[in-house]
Amino acid sequence: MNTLFAKILAWFGLTLVVIFIGLSVITALQIREAPQRGNFPMFHLELALEVRKHQGDDGLRRYLQRFGDAIRNDVAIVDGDGRDLLTGEVRVLPPPRGEMGARPWLPFLLRAGPPPMRVVSKGPYRMVMSSRDEPQYTWWLSPQNFWIVGAAILLCFGLAAYVSRPLRLMQRAVEQYGTGNLELRLNSKRRDEFGRLARAFDQMADHIQTLLSAERRLLADISHELRSPLARLSVATELLDEPDERDAARLQIRRETERLNQLIGGLLEVTRAEGDPSHVRREPMNLQPLMQEIVNDCSFEARERSVEIAYKPEDELLVRGDAELLRRAAENVIRNALRFAPQGSAVQVDCLRQDDAVLIQVRDFGPGVPIEALARIFDPFFRVEDDRNRRQGGSGLGLSIARRAVELHGGSIVARNANPGLLVEIHLPIAADATIQ
Repeated sequence: MNTLFAKILAWFGLTLVVIFIGLSVITALQIREAPQRGNFPMFHLELALEVRKHQGDDGLRRYLQRFGDAIRNDVAIVDGDGRDLLTGEVRVLPPPRGEMGARPWLPFLLRAGPPPMRVVSKGPYRMVMSSRDEPQYTWWLSPQNFWIVGAAILLCFGLAAYVSRPLRLMQRAVEQYGTGNLELRLNSKRRDEFGRLARAFDQMADHIQTLLSAERRLLADISHELRSPLARLSVATELLDEPDERDAARLQIRRETERLNQLIGGLLEVTRAEGDPSHVRREPMNLQPLMQEIVNDCSFEARERSVEIAYKPEDELLVRGDAELLRRAAENVIRNALRFAPQGSAVQVDCLRQDDAVLIQVRDFGPGVPIEALARIFDPFFRVEDDRNRRQGGSGLGLSIARRAVELHGGSIVARNANPGLLVEIHLPIAADATIQ
C-alpha cells in the first residue's frame, strides 16, 4: 500500500464494496417489506372457494395442487380459526409485517431469505402460500451483482494505472537525471495536469543543463585564464636570480599580478551579477546623473588613449534598479568601446527615452566584430581575437557582466556593426510612475 496505484485501487475498491452492500440492503428491505401488489393471489383464493362450493374438497385439493405446482409453493386455505379446510389441522400463520419474527438478534442480511410464507385474506378465509425451496441466507445476492462489481474493479484498475503511470515515468526520469543523464526529456503529449507537470520538468531540465554547461565552460575558461599569468609569474620568479634580468622580472611580476587582480575582480563581479534576482535592489532613480558620472570617470582613460567621449543626455530618465549594477553595466560597455576606438576618434554615448524604455547607445569607430561572433561577445571570456584583446588588456568578462546586470533589471543588450565600429544598445524598462525621493 505504499504506491499511489495501490492506494487508488484500494479506495475505489472500498467505495464499490460500500455501494454494493448499500444497494443490496436497500433492495432486500424493499423486497421484504413491499406490500403485495396486484390481485393475482386474491383471484385464486376466490376461484378456489368457488371450486370448493361446486366440486367439494376433492375439487379444491386438485385445484390447489395445480396452482401450487405452478408457483412452487404449498398452498392451503384456512378458516377464521386458522384450521385447514382440507386436513382440519391448525396452521401457525406468520407475524404481521414489520415484526422480525423468531431470532431477532440475527443481522437482517443473515436471516433465511425473504418471508417464506405469504397470506391473502377474503372474509373469514385466508390462502397461505409456503415456498417449497430451501431457505437461502444469501437471498439478497445475485450473480449479476458480482459481474457488475468485477467490471467496476477492472475499470478502477485501468483508472489507477492511467493516473499512476505518468508519475512512474517521471520518477524514473528524475532518477536517471540525477545520475547525470542531462539529455533526458519526457516530451509528454498529454494536455492534463500530468502533461503540464512533464513539460515543466522538461523546462527545468533544459535550464539546469544550460546552467551546468555554462558553469563547466566557465570553469574551463577560468582555468585557462589563470594558467597563463601563473606560468609567466613562475618564469619571472626564476629570473629574479639573474642580476641582468631582475628589473624586467620585477616589472613582469607586477604586470601579471595586476592582470590576476583584474581577472579576480571581474569574476567577483560576474558572481554578484549572477546572484539571486530577488536580492537586486529596485529603487527609483534618475539614470542621467549616473550616466554623466560614468562618462566623467571614463574620460581619464579616454584622454590617455587620445579618444574623446561624446555624451548626449536627456534631462530625466527614470528607471527602477540597483545603481551599482547599472553603473557596472554601462561602464563596462563604455570601457570596452574605448579599448578598440582608434586614436583621435570618439566614442558616442547617447541616453534617451524610446517608447516605454530607456535606450543607452555606445558606439566606437573601431574595426567592429565579425558577424558570426556578434552573438557570443557577451559570453564570459569570449574574445574575437585573443592576441589583440590581450594587448588591449581585456579579460573577456566586461560585456558578460553588463549583459547579466541588464537582464536582472528586465532589460536587454544587443550589439551590431555600425560600419565603421561597433554599436551596443541597452534597453531598460522605464519607470514612468516612479518619483525620486
